[in-house]
Amino acid sequence: MTDGDRPPDDRTMETVGVYPSITEASIVRGRLDQAGIRSWMQEELTAGQLFQVGTALGGVKLQVADSDLQRARELIANEPSKETTGAAWTCPRCGSDVDAGFEICWSCQATRVDQPD
Repeated sequence: MTDGDRPPDDRTMETVGVYPSITEASIVRGRLDQAGIRSWMQEELTAGQLFQVGTALGGVKLQVADSDLQRARELIANEPSKETTGAAWTCPRCGSDVDAGFEICWSCQATRVDQPD
């Protein structure tokens, strides 16, 4: 770890989110990085080594500098939801029921006809 990779003094850091896995925290961290917001993960090593414990240890904390906190919160709040949108649909080609959030039939790979907005 170089000095440029070290987070500022803990007193100037704020937790912007707590995630159940390193993977989820890394995804958000990547988005913050793309927006020019530097971030650091706390409890990353513990979560990686004791992944089976899950969030019992409090999860992986993603932290940013105080000066970036508001921008980071806005960016995270404006992210598309992980929840699926739309409703389940029936494939027009084979008649299979396809869960919401999928645009291609799992059975015959036909594309959904009524694409959601």
